[in-house]
Amino acid sequence: MTSNLDRAAEIWLGRAVLTQPQQKRPGAIGPAELWRYLTGADSAPTSAQVSRALLADPALRPSLRAMQARLAVAELPRLAAASTGAVTERSFPGGRFLIAATPGEADVYVVLNLDAPPPAGDLVILLVTRTGEVQMRQVPILAQDREVMIVLDARSDEDAAFLAALSDPESNGSILVHGG
Repeated sequence: MTSNLDRAAEIWLGRAVLTQPQQKRPGAIGPAELWRYLTGADSAPTSAQVSRALLADPALRPSLRAMQARLAVAELPRLAAASTGAVTERSFPGGRFLIAATPGEADVYVVLNLDAPPPAGDLVILLVTRTGEVQMRQVPILAQDREVMIVLDARSDEDAAFLAALSDPESNGSILVHGG
């Protein structure tokens, strides 16, 4: 069943890229640019550019979801409707996140625990907020480690935006193999 879904995702992705209009304005983002972003290719758009494109063109959202599914190691669903406010723990099929701030300091520790050794390749965490903002962060993981710590600086706008997306129960996303 999974192989049929993988093949369907490949066909859909190929069709989306091939049917993308050839004449687009400079800097416009389409399926090809989304793929470069998700795989970490050279000249990939930034998270801010992808967020703006997804807000401006909702038709890109199915392309992003299909590409996420193709590269996903784990899905990070929205949390239960009863969840309110920022969360400090987030479980998902395949693992969980723990978020711990250091008292009186700007450092915030995010611990990612995986239930199984990660696949070969670099991993990234991709988050999509309820407002459509996209955040991506490289996972500094070693070969067969199942636990990794990411240190964020709450004073950094980029780190604060990623932390806000991760701790928001209405955000969803994936852990992806980067460079696919």
